[in-house]
Amino acid sequence: MSNDQLRNSQADRSEIVRSARHLLNLLTSTSTTVRPSVQTHQEPPRQETSQERGRDGRPSIHTEMTRSFPALYGNKAKRRCFRGPANQFTPVKEIQLNFYLLPKLVQSTPKGSEEFVHLQAGLGRRSTLIPDSYSHDEVCSRLKDLYPKLESVSGGWLIYKGAGGWGSRKLNMVPPEDSGYTGSLLKNASAGGKTVLYIAPIQEELDTQPLPPDSSSFSNMPKAMFHSCQTSYPLQLLALHIETCQPSDTNAQEVCTVPLHG
Repeated sequence: MSNDQLRNSQADRSEIVRSARHLLNLLTSTSTTVRPSVQTHQEPPRQETSQERGRDGRPSIHTEMTRSFPALYGNKAKRRCFRGPANQFTPVKEIQLNFYLLPKLVQSTPKGSEEFVHLQAGLGRRSTLIPDSYSHDEVCSRLKDLYPKLESVSGGWLIYKGAGGWGSRKLNMVPPEDSGYTGSLLKNASAGGKTVLYIAPIQEELDTQPLPPDSSSFSNMPKAMFHSCQTSYPLQLLALHIETCQPSDTNAQEVCTVPLHG
């Protein structure tokens, strides 16, 4: 290669180097002018507050958990509502029903004088709470607790309600459902507890003789001590006992066992 060719080759290389440096300068200057506009959209570095660091200067547990699990502990996670399973608990609705246990199947509601006889025999009118959800067996169990004499009824019983009006009224049967007498049926039949429901044995007759004051039929009734004979009587029978009790100094208890008839 001649000297002229060598000089021309070096000149070409120098020109290529100058062109490359010029292009690099152009790219560098363009990047410098664009970068400030890009940095304007970046948020400044976040400074940790004193609450995010412990007493020893180390990041708190919440800060570490936020860094490790931002989806659960980040700011967006607070907007999420993690709901557990729906509450399946349904409050029990109870209604106070009024019952009247009859000694036998009759055609009309009892008169006032008969009500006193029934009351002394552990029959008559009483009230209790019956939930809407009660089945026939649960209703029977509750009524037997209310009237212990129902335990001895083996021939079955039915429920009746009185016709409209005053005084002695005709009794109409409340027909049981296929599943028997349920809590919801008794609620509807009694008009929400406003009507008395009469229970009548259909094949037998219950005893109407007065029971002693300590009988299990009166166990759920409020009682009061009668001063003359020192005997505890149900409040419903206390007024009747006043008329028949004639205490003596020698044997007051025997005098007070006179049957209570209205």
